[in-house]
Amino acid sequence: MEAGEYARVPDADHGDVVRAGDGVVLRMSGNVAVTLRDVLERLARLLRDGRLPEERRGWRLRRPATADEVLRRMFPNAYTDSAHADWFRQRHLPALRAGALAATERVLGRWGGAESAYLDLVEVDDWLMVLGLARFLFSARAGGGRTAPGVGSAAGQAALTTLWLNFLLERFVLAVCPSLLVELGRVGTGGGGDRAAGVGVG
Repeated sequence: MEAGEYARVPDADHGDVVRAGDGVVLRMSGNVAVTLRDVLERLARLLRDGRLPEERRGWRLRRPATADEVLRRMFPNAYTDSAHADWFRQRHLPALRAGALAATERVLGRWGGAESAYLDLVEVDDWLMVLGLARFLFSARAGGGRTAPGVGSAAGQAALTTLWLNFLLERFVLAVCPSLLVELGRVGTGGGGDRAAGVGVG
């Protein structure tokens, strides 16, 4: 199925997911498509090679998270007991990373950075996993403090990227399960129905 009438998107910063037939249509402006592809390529590199892009050197309040720290946030301990947690990580982490990498490579291969693409529900499963993991590339390091970063700073840009990935992930979920919007409205208080569209998933 082609994206058809859903293929038209605004010129400026935009991204959305709408239900279409037995799947969804992902549509975004060109600059957003370029940015999203870069994010997913970073994710693939981390999962495949255990590396993050080199940070530009310069003065900063706190050091950025290491690749190992990001991977531990993506795949947290399954047990509170450290011995059991280490056993589980050694036994299952390679398979978890391989599965996540395979999903990321499928997304990149099938989508290819297009501004509009029809995705069946099997492909949507991959997108949900990949977007969920990609958020950890930009989320604040544990113990980094509560001070809100400036919008123009690297930390501020990372925070905005995380919020945008949350939004896109939410749009995927609501496109597949629109009834969730009604349920979120029921749970909310004082205008919860209006708030539901802005609630980040996860």
